[in-house]
Parts: sequence; C-alpha cells; structure tokens
Amino acid sequence: MIKELDSSLNTLQMTLSSQFTRLDADGNVKIIEQQRAALKNLQAGFGMLEAKLDCEITRVNAEKEAQFVGLMQKFEGTLCQVEVSRSQIQMQKEAEVAALAQKFEDTLHQVEVSKSQIQAEKETEVAALAQKFEDALHQVKASTEHVRELFSNVFSVIRDEDFLSHESPSHKVVMSFTKGNSPGPDPINLQWDFTSPVSSLWNQAVIEILLDKLHALCAEEKWTTKPRSDEYWKEVIKQKFNHIKVIWTKERPKRLKTGILETPTQVAARLMHTKMDDLKTTQKDTQRVAVSHFSVLAGSILPDVQKFHHHSTVTKSFLHTEMA
Repeated sequence: MIKELDSSLNTLQMTLSSQFTRLDADGNVKIIEQQRAALKNLQAGFGMLEAKLDCEITRVNAEKEAQFVGLMQKFEGTLCQVEVSRSQIQMQKEAEVAALAQKFEDTLHQVEVSKSQIQAEKETEVAALAQKFEDALHQVKASTEHVRELFSNVFSVIRDEDFLSHESPSHKVVMSFTKGNSPGPDPINLQWDFTSPVSSLWNQAVIEILLDKLHALCAEEKWTTKPRSDEYWKEVIKQKFNHIKVIWTKERPKRLKTGILETPTQVAARLMHTKMDDLKTTQKDTQRVAVSHFSVLAGSILPDVQKFHHHSTVTKSFLHTEMA
C-alpha cells in the first residue's frame, strides 16, 4: 500500500511538471483549467489513498496486537506448563528419593534381622557343639573309668604304677602260644606281655579275654554308658596298655654301661631326675603359653589404647584452640 502511494505521488509530480512546462510553452488557459481539475482529482485520490493507508495501518496494528497477545498467552501457557512439569518432576524425584530411603531402611533392617538370626543360629550351633563335646567327653571319661574298673577287677590293681610288680609271661610260654603249641593267656591269672607290642598275638588274646570280661561287667553292673562297638573298647584297652607299658618300661631297672642292672636306689634317682626335668619342661611350656596369651591380649587392646590416645590428643588441641 505504501509503495502504491509513493508511485502515485511520483506520477503526480511528473504530470504537474510536464503540464507546467506545457503551460509556459503554450500559455493556454484551457489546459490550465484541465490541469487544475486533474490536480483536484489527484488530491481526492491522494486523500482516498491516505484514508486507505490509515485503515490498512490500523488493521495491521490490530493484527500485530492480536498476534502479540496470542504469543504472550501462548508463552504464559507454556511457562505455566513448564512450572507444572517442573513441580511434577520435583515431586517425582522427592518420591523416588523417599522410596529409595525407605528401601535402604528396609534393607538395613533386614540385614540387622538376618545378622541377629545368624548370630542366634551360630550361638545355637556353638551351644549344641559344646553340649555334644561335653557329652562326648563325659562318655570318654565314663568309658575310661569302666576300663579302669575292669583292670582293677582283673589284675587286682588300684593305680597304673601297681603294674610295676606285674610279671610278664616267660618268653618260652609266649613263643609256645605264638607257634600254636599252648592255649595262651589264662583268663583266671591274666598276664600282659609288656616286653612285646600291643599288636602281638599274646596281647591280642589278652584283649579278647578282657573284652569278654568287660561285657560281663557291663551286664552285671548295668552300665548307663552309651553302647559302643567292640572295636571302640579294644582301642580304649590298647591305649590303657600303652600307657601302663610306658610306666612299666620307665621304672624297670636298666642295664648300665658296665653291664650290671640298676639297683632300686639308682632306679629311684633316675626317676626323680626325669620327674624334675618333666616339671621344668612343664613350667617352661606354661610360661610360654602365658606370654603368648598376654601378647594376644595386648595385641587386641593396643589398637583401642592408641585410638583413645589419639582422641585425647585431638580433644586437647580443640580445647586449647577454643581457649585461645
């Protein structure tokens, strides 16, 4: 519209210029009148164009204003949606954090419960094992006591040292039994062969006789001990034999370098010397165990002492700083 107005004005200016030029050249009054009429028409057209231009400007301004208002409303709506979405996202994040915190708390609670259950199970297992061990120890003590009673009844002894007066069967009798030429140990006057190992045929026969007497003693006295197999009782009897054999061998007179057997006085002196050496060894072992226990205790306490010293130093430094 503005371009059309500029074009009309330029056309009018060119027309006026040409007409005035013609007026100066011809001097014709009629043409002047025509030109005046044409000028009025152009002025009227110019007014109409100006009115149209004003209307167009008003319309364009109204459209732009409407577009601007629409854009502002759209921007406000978008901004509102952004704020709503932001609030929703914030609420969602807070809900997720709360859910994670609750999940962590539940997991921690489950861990504590599982830890307590495991601790209780461990304590129950330890108590059961301790009870089982105590029962087994009681059974072992009872079995040992029964074998001790068996030896006391069969061999007429009270202590293991009483076997020092025990006479072993002669080598001739033992060899005769080994070769199958004699019946073997006498159940009434039973004798161990301490000069031979427990695995010898003679001692194995003695063990069989003792096993029969053990069963008879068990039925007679109605033992409440848990029933055991024959192999178990044989093993206990063998251990008893080996223990007695050590004592019997240790306290028997030994042959000196001169080829003469020890006298009872020499045997007693040797046993006393051996007992003193054993006592010294026991004392050293006891001291070693005590030192080891003290080292373990000190090792477990030292970190706590160092930690306490560190905390005390930090506390003192903090107090001095605050006072300064």
